[in-house]
Amino acid sequence: MRCLIRILRNALAHNNIVAFGDNVNEIKKLGFFSEKKTKTGNNCTTKDGYLVLVIDTTAFQTFLKAWFDVIAPQTDSANDEQP
Repeated sequence: MRCLIRILRNALAHNNIVAFGDNVNEIKKLGFFSEKKTKTGNNCTTKDGYLVLVIDTTAFQTFLKAWFDVIAPQTDSANDEQP
């Protein structure tokens, strides 16, 4: 899961997104890609290729809803009551 989140984060931050559609101009899948780098020492890295995540739009919407539920502020029912 951590790798998938890293790919999404990097792809969104660096605009590395591609849309896959059908013949009716409807987006069916989204592709996210991120450079794969290896540390070579002395604070240097080398690019080894790309990490790619391809997900259909329905699954991505489901993921986003679950993600927003996780990061949404929690309300305290005791604080919701007004005197």
